[in-house]
Amino acid sequence: MLDILRTKSQSIVIYLILGAIILTFVISFGPASNKLSCGDSDKYGSIDGQNISTQDWNYSFHFTGWMLRDERKTTYSVTLNRFALDKILERKLLAKLADKNGIRFTRRDAEDLIMNNRVIIFGQEYPLSYWGGFPIDPKTKKPANFNYQWFHNWVRRIQGFYDVNHFLDQQVEELSAMTYKYTFLFGHGNLSNENWITYQTENIGMLYKTAIFSPDNFKNGIMVGDEEIAAFLKSPEGKKSAEEELKKNNKKYSDMPLMRKVRTLLVRNADFYAKVKDQKDQSLDALEKALPEFADKIKGLKDMKAKLTGENMAQAVTDIGADKVDYKLMGWVEEVSSSLEKEVKSTIFKGKVGAIEGPIFVKDGALFVFVEQEKGGKASPDEALKRAANQLIINTKADKLASETASRVLDELKKGKKPTDIKDLPELMTEGPISPLKGNPPRITRETAREIWNLDKKGTVLPKVLTEKQGNSKGYRIVILEEKQLPSKTDFEAMEKEQKNKMTARSIKAYDKAIKYMCRKLVRNNKLEIRPELRRALSFKLDRKVKPEEAAKLPPEKYTPCFYTGISNNI
Repeated sequence: MLDILRTKSQSIVIYLILGAIILTFVISFGPASNKLSCGDSDKYGSIDGQNISTQDWNYSFHFTGWMLRDERKTTYSVTLNRFALDKILERKLLAKLADKNGIRFTRRDAEDLIMNNRVIIFGQEYPLSYWGGFPIDPKTKKPANFNYQWFHNWVRRIQGFYDVNHFLDQQVEELSAMTYKYTFLFGHGNLSNENWITYQTENIGMLYKTAIFSPDNFKNGIMVGDEEIAAFLKSPEGKKSAEEELKKNNKKYSDMPLMRKVRTLLVRNADFYAKVKDQKDQSLDALEKALPEFADKIKGLKDMKAKLTGENMAQAVTDIGADKVDYKLMGWVEEVSSSLEKEVKSTIFKGKVGAIEGPIFVKDGALFVFVEQEKGGKASPDEALKRAANQLIINTKADKLASETASRVLDELKKGKKPTDIKDLPELMTEGPISPLKGNPPRITRETAREIWNLDKKGTVLPKVLTEKQGNSKGYRIVILEEKQLPSKTDFEAMEKEQKNKMTARSIKAYDKAIKYMCRKLVRNNKLEIRPELRRALSFKLDRKVKPEEAAKLPPEKYTPCFYTGISNNI
């Protein structure tokens, strides 16, 4: 492939290259070849019979310096040398093992790699443009077309002289070493299958809509009578729970806010209320002018207010009819209570004790209010205990209402009723994405997440109410599947293409141990030979005045070869 691209250069360059090749052939294999032998001057050492050439050293040293990004100070120069040597040892060792096991590549394979803007450095695949060996379009900032001269000059900068073929040979070794690493150390040619499984596990997800039935939302309007409180405190369990509640929140129940004992009378007329609610001034005199069509009803309310007293409120049900009016003993109402409508609460606490107030227009009709008596201040121990019992009874009733409402709404959804048509369904909120393999504990357990994932299609409701803890109470949740999100194979392949390291953390650890063991075994068996000058450079505390022949006598453990082999590199 590179031969084809060379034809794009100027013809004079082609002739010069061909001439250089012929001259090299004549020198190497001609009659004078033996006379021009250079001996071992181009040899830095050998590992298990394989030479470590100047090109090998320059290649490794160059990329080591690029990776470590240091200024080659004294402290770091030894690290550079050691790392560079160990990476050569690792590549040579694995490439030889690959050859023994039938894994063989050619320069054509290396050319294909380079033509596609890829290069293998120290067993990891990178874009060639990352290292500067592939031109970048200045406008798009993306890799342009392959340029042989560009690549040729880049190789020279790395190795110190023109030798593209030797660089290709190094890439052949890198290919062999990387393939052996993935194939024989871990049982497959690459880890794409394993990575794809991991990618799916991490990127699978789902969205769902959920409605929460909180007992706090059902406490409004729950009234507890004195008889009910007395019965609750009469039972040993009830009294004990009330005492515990009082002990836990003594201030809440002992410091009594302003309270009023209230009775109400509701005159039912929803149609009348539909007209009244739009009026800014809802006093009877103002309504009489604004709504003349309801003059009779308004006059009736005026007459009723004039005749009503605290004593005859209950009698009104008999006189008018239970279908038209509703009498209720609200009991003691706290000023700080949030369970009352704003207008009702304002009327109760702004009105006079012993007087009829109203009517207040609520959704079911007109409401008259009578305040029987008032109290406040510090509660007695018995009163505080009753208040604690009252709260516990309200909590129990609210919890039951929330649970029953959630179950009823779920039944309606299971029958196919639309959420928008269900009156008691709270606002649906979208949650997620969450993994069906992990869930979102404690709200959505792994088992529940799988049940949601197994629902047939969008809009399908989970056929059970989920119970979750909300502070000191419970919450009840209904879940409707919204969307399943499957991992994208295209996204995964794009990620894999740019990924520099395709090995898992566990595999990296296993590989590091294996390659260090093999490398050190060769060293122990005296299969590593290094030039004295390089041996001296590898010694951290060695004085520069030490002569090469003295450095040659240093034992290998002085510079601990194989320390930087492997992927983690120990840096």
